Amino acid sequence: MSMYQDDYEVFSHQIQSCLKKHFHSSIESQVIAETDAIYQSWRASKALQEKSRTNKNPNEDIRWLEKAAKHVSHAANAVRKVGWYGGKAIDEQQLEKALTKEDELLVARYKREMAKISSKNNSQKGRYVELPSPNDQQDNLKPTKSFQNLQKVEDLAVELDIMCSRLIEVANSVCKDATLIPKSNFRPTEDTAYFVCKSCSKCFETLSGMKATVRTRFDDNSAYGPFLDFVSDIFDVLLIKASAETFSRMVCAELSARTAT
Repeated sequence: MSMYQDDYEVFSHQIQSCLKKHFHSSIESQVIAETDAIYQSWRASKALQEKSRTNKNPNEDIRWLEKAAKHVSHAANAVRKVGWYGGKAIDEQQLEKALTKEDELLVARYKREMAKISSKNNSQKGRYVELPSPNDQQDNLKPTKSFQNLQKVEDLAVELDIMCSRLIEVANSVCKDATLIPKSNFRPTEDTAYFVCKSCSKCFETLSGMKATVRTRFDDNSAYGPFLDFVSDIFDVLLIKASAETFSRMVCAELSARTAT
């Protein structure tokens, strides 16, 4: 099951429960249709919101990639100036990282073999016994690939050169004439709130038969009403942190202006 299907099952169930709470006498098929409309609005506006966060001019992306390539090239040149001690440290670090369980068993086995030979040598009291090296025991103790081709200074520098070339290739492949996503009048985090609230207004008018409005108390100018309560619940269900009152008033003002014209 895809992530999209998982999201739909979780959130659609919660949206449906919210709709049934606010619109008791609604027909089931209408509730399902409006649930899907609100969910699709939420999902599409979230995607737009994510795009708008990284909505930059492609030429700016090219400049950043070229700058990264330049830094990596400098790093490669710096690595090539590393001397013997630095190269030894690279080898030791790579050897430590390369030690696998198989290598550890190999080393332990070699130590046991050496201990046996040393014990035999002591028991023969002065008789000369040549101690074999790991290379002399190739049949029984074959070195694994983890001990071979350890990174050295030049190897590391070459890797950085390759990374630099890759960054330049990527920079050259960026489309300079790409069409930018039109910027909305809201902050990136508010795009979702606006479009979901618009979808809620259509749903409210369809299922309730009333006009979507935000009422205001005369004594303290606080907002209230069934439409605001509905939007607040939907925002909670979809984890939208923006002000339900702000966007409810905004959408209702747009609806009123459209009706007046």
